[in-house]
Amino acid sequence: ASGRHVLELKGVAKSYGEKVIYRSLDFTVERAQRVALVGENGAGKSTLLKILAGALPFEKGSRHVGHGASLHYFAQHQAESLNPEDTILESLAEVSAQAEMNFLRGIAGAFLFSGDDQKKPIKALSGGERNRVALARMLVEPANTLLLDEPTNHLDPASVDMLTDALTDFPGTIVFISHDPTFLARVATRVVEIEDGQAKNYFGDYEYFLWKKAQEFESIKETSEELGAAQSGKAAGPTKAMASQVQPKPQGGDRRDLTKTQARL
Repeated sequence: ASGRHVLELKGVAKSYGEKVIYRSLDFTVERAQRVALVGENGAGKSTLLKILAGALPFEKGSRHVGHGASLHYFAQHQAESLNPEDTILESLAEVSAQAEMNFLRGIAGAFLFSGDDQKKPIKALSGGERNRVALARMLVEPANTLLLDEPTNHLDPASVDMLTDALTDFPGTIVFISHDPTFLARVATRVVEIEDGQAKNYFGDYEYFLWKKAQEFESIKETSEELGAAQSGKAAGPTKAMASQVQPKPQGGDRRDLTKTQARL
């Protein structure tokens, strides 16, 4: 197991040519947190994940990996690095020469490959199936810290559910990027919004993040009557408009409602 502090960045600066992504970023991840990185496209989410993984150099600052922390990094196009001539089982065996075949079959089965399908060559698989192989490879020799960039890309709903269950049961630390609101809601225990080179923390799940964002919007739009009521102590909780943003814990059928909430924000 890792120590309490798993990853730490101090004063990190990163640019791509003239484009400055981070000027002086401080960022920490603690053991057993499941951290979702959210923000606009191009805000620097994937850049941050690569820096955390040690896969991308930066111009200034420091990166520290905590005592006992071991990392697996799943890049957005991880599946493209698979050998197309390997079968699924061969691809898994490539990760560890010591792994027994029954163990590899079990991992393949957990990622919805069974029977003769496990002998299919990578080149015959769909994009979603290749992603499942790439994710399965991470579990052949598991690490206690997973850094995942869009792990649900190209996955069908059954595969997303399988991955969600696996990650919520995972006892270690996860930092991930996803645009799937149901996946975010079920997996994240902390949300970090990346905006203008800064990382803003929301120490709660994805519904808490949506509620806090709704509060920020409603604080601008509240009527003077609501403000007066709040000042007189009559409105102890969120306004009706704020409350309407709060979603119950989503189950499989609630994806559309949560997507609508996200779209409003």
